[in-house]
Amino acid sequence: MNERKVTRREFVRNGAALAAASAALAAAMTPAASAALFKRSAKDSEKTKTLNYNPRMQYRRLGKTGFWVSAVSFGGHWKNRTGGRYWDAFPNDEVPDDALKNREGRFAKACELGMNYLDITTPAEALVYGQVMKNLKIKMYVGYSDYLLCMRAKQQRTIAALMKEIDEGLRRLQVDCVDIFREQADTGGNHTDDEIKILVETFQKAHEQGKVKYLGMSSHSRPFLMHVIEIFPEFSMVIFPFPFGAKLDPKNSIFTLAAQKDVGVACVKPFNGGSLFRMGDKPKAIQDLSSDQIAALALRSAIEVKEMTCILPSMSEDSEVVNAARCAIAGPLNKEERELRDLLAPQATAMLSPGYAWLRDWQVV
Repeated sequence: MNERKVTRREFVRNGAALAAASAALAAAMTPAASAALFKRSAKDSEKTKTLNYNPRMQYRRLGKTGFWVSAVSFGGHWKNRTGGRYWDAFPNDEVPDDALKNREGRFAKACELGMNYLDITTPAEALVYGQVMKNLKIKMYVGYSDYLLCMRAKQQRTIAALMKEIDEGLRRLQVDCVDIFREQADTGGNHTDDEIKILVETFQKAHEQGKVKYLGMSSHSRPFLMHVIEIFPEFSMVIFPFPFGAKLDPKNSIFTLAAQKDVGVACVKPFNGGSLFRMGDKPKAIQDLSSDQIAALALRSAIEVKEMTCILPSMSEDSEVVNAARCAIAGPLNKEERELRDLLAPQATAMLSPGYAWLRDWQVV
């Protein structure tokens, strides 16, 4: 290799030219453009520091929490031995070996692919994921509540009862602090403001004690959640359904309100509670699609909503985890994929099981 030493005169001349070019570039940029460039660089730096960062995963900011979470994150449910959609509770709080093995495998794969938010709602899930994170020595940001101890039951709408829910979660998760106490409200939103104030006061007390960092809430009532977002600034995130084929309300979308209030949004039920894969008479054009392809239509449709921080599918097999991670970076649906989605959506809505008929209320979000 023929290398020539740079003389001192050349070094000074080149440095001056570089400085002049930099100055010219800075002068050409408007203050707004310069600020935008700095802000974008700062965001990119924050993203790379997030849990389980993978450059091939898409990350979005979860509202006031400041967490950068994967666009497809980890729904805590997975199929039980009988094919049911989730595990409820373990006798004597003892995690069965097969449940632990399944969750260790899926959790490790999800973390490897860059997923970093875990949402759990049952005592069984708190137990198994607490053990998984301890065994694997890897973790995700955790959103926790317990549907058996939450404020859906009227007798549990007290500070003492809600503190018990938090303490039981910490015990089962084997941690001193949970990232988000994402309480499960009444599915129909049948709460008074005074009851929500009790939840807020419980959060503030637990936060002062170092037991929780942020407050969130899930409900199946859109008007109720919009009221909570509007009235109570203590909430950093909300969780609600985004069923297959759902569309945004152009005038009064909950996504728009959440963005205005800097409230993160995690969405559930992208597969209509699993019924999307059990449809008997699919339109001829999509009869040959695999379950992974149908799942991709649902997940990618959700990811296209930029105001949605993350979608939370349940995943029981490695193939489902891999497929979900691909969806996070696959980009928008093309014309043909949109046509397939729009062809399937009306039938999927019409064929909702009785237990999920309420999802029809979320076709416009």
